[in-house]
Amino acid sequence: MKKKLNISVVCATHCGSKKLKNLINSISDNYIYPREIVICGTNKLDLMYIPKNKIKQLNVKFIFSEKKSQVIQRKIAIENSTSDYILQIDDDVIIKKDFFLHLSKYVKSKKDLSKKIVSALIIQNNKSLQAGTWNNIYKKYLFFRILVLILNKFKKINEYSILASGRCVPYIQHFDKKLNNNIENVEWLCSTVLYHKSCLKNLKSFRQHSNKAYYEDVLFSHQLYKKKYKLLIDVNAIGIHDNQPYTSTLIYFKTLPTQFELVKFFKKSKLLFFSDVFIFTFIHILRDMFIKFKYR
Repeated sequence: MKKKLNISVVCATHCGSKKLKNLINSISDNYIYPREIVICGTNKLDLMYIPKNKIKQLNVKFIFSEKKSQVIQRKIAIENSTSDYILQIDDDVIIKKDFFLHLSKYVKSKKDLSKKIVSALIIQNNKSLQAGTWNNIYKKYLFFRILVLILNKFKKINEYSILASGRCVPYIQHFDKKLNNNIENVEWLCSTVLYHKSCLKNLKSFRQHSNKAYYEDVLFSHQLYKKKYKLLIDVNAIGIHDNQPYTSTLIYFKTLPTQFELVKFFKKSKLLFFSDVFIFTFIHILRDMFIKFKYR
């Protein structure tokens, strides 16, 4: 029998039966297991593709929710978890076999993770960093670096920082090299994060609505960053987002209300936010036109 860690994996999903199958299979292949997997979703048949022996083996629990918001679903899953440590994960992530082995070093005691939030390193299509495209553009084009500098009030950006305009930038200084050391002292993290339950008392509720939420991972982690929590990315705990589509102009527009709330929530510049929207709307439209022309 495999060792089980004092970790509850919590996952929000909306009609994600096929995606959940891949996630559960990847957890099942790990050398070490979490104590339980708590899934909150909108479809009672979401576990239909998962063999019953794996549901029992991994202690998978499913909680039905009529609301599609991943923020609310994740909150429900956490409330129904029994472990001291929480691992939030998206339903379309696949993890490597040694994922929990690398995370196990953070769950030895409450003291080890009480003021620390740990994120997985997300790889896109099993090849490149999820943030690779952004970092490539930033490194290659001087005008883009100047633009980012202006939107940050001419202050130097740090790794995984939030600009003065409210834009979240996944900047990694040495993204084009093999990452051997953890990425530390970042300002926000992706949604695949590990933390001790005690940190939740330091959070304010945010956009508890029934629609799809954006930037909830940023708002969650940056609030804790402001509370002097140490945020880091463990480069050995690897998750894979397969076939992740680029952000279309339509999807970008849908994220803007939440980005504006982020600006108000963390007292960023509204003027720079609107400048940011104007500039990046233009960039998105140009990019969509290029892709359409390229593949027509």
